[in-house]
Formats: sequence, structure tokens, C-alpha cells
Amino acid sequence: MTAATNLRTLFENKYPGKDRIFEELIKPIFDKAKDATLTDNQQLSESDKRLVKSFSIIAQVRGGFPITFADVELKDTVALKRSRVAIQNCVRKIMTNDSSAIIFFHFTDNTKDWRVSFVNKGDSGKDSTNAKRYTYLCGVNHGCRTIAERFNALAKLHCSSCPFCQKINLHP
Repeated sequence: MTAATNLRTLFENKYPGKDRIFEELIKPIFDKAKDATLTDNQQLSESDKRLVKSFSIIAQVRGGFPITFADVELKDTVALKRSRVAIQNCVRKIMTNDSSAIIFFHFTDNTKDWRVSFVNKGDSGKDSTNAKRYTYLCGVNHGCRTIAERFNALAKLHCSSCPFCQKINLHP
């Protein structure tokens, strides 16, 4: 079984939980990632609490291209397929300018669909990623070839001579 197949299997099942996401997805690709799965939940505004039950950090990678990995548990009333912008905005409000995050959105029971989104917040809206791009529905009812390929491409970049890996401080 190839790495891409393993990743696709991960994405085409129920949400595995933030511990397994860290161990099987983040840590193998970003070996300098700092485990933050035991940190406290992030504070949310009252309006965001209508959509989000909890928001916590899974891991962080420091360096020239810092990135945060976040776990967002949604309320059962959220329409995950249609709420890309609304649920991402909850996280974007907390992010600082010139920061990036990969966010895992899921429900409490972890059996429904879940979403993975890459978010970059620039100095202005023009410099930030569009909330409708780089976001992928995952779960039992979804073919997850594209997102598996994206993460597999990151894994292939994992080498000491690669400028990308040097930029995000994967290697000293």
C-alpha cells in the first residue's frame, strides 16, 4: 500500500481525532511540528459559539513558513457542505496577519463528514486565501484523491535539500 493510498484511507473514513491526525498525518510530514494536542481550547466570540463547540491547536511548525494545525468541533446544526466561509471566519478572526493554518473541522460524534481547509491570512483580504479554495470534504461518502495527493506531495518534499523544507524549517 502506497503512502497516497494510506492517506486516502485516512481521509475517506470518519474523523480520526486530533491525536491520530498528529501522529499519522502531521508528524510524518512535518517532523519539527510541536505537539499541542493537550493545550487549552481557544476563546471564541459569542457569535462564533453558534457554529463552533470548541477550537484547539493540534500542532505548530515554526520557521520561515510557520503553520498552525487546528481542530474545530462544530455544532450539529452546521451545514458543513455549505458553510466553508462562515466556519473559516471563526478561525481567521483569531489568526494574526501573515500566518497560515490547516484546519480540521468535524462534529462531536466524528461519524459525519469532515472538512480540511488550508487558510493563509495576509496583510489584506487580497493577500489571503479565498475561503472557497483549498478546502476539502472528507469522510466515508467522499472520494478524497485530491487531498491525499496534496498531502502526499508535501511528504515527498520532505528532504534536506528541498527549499520548501528549508523554508518551513523541517530540517536544521
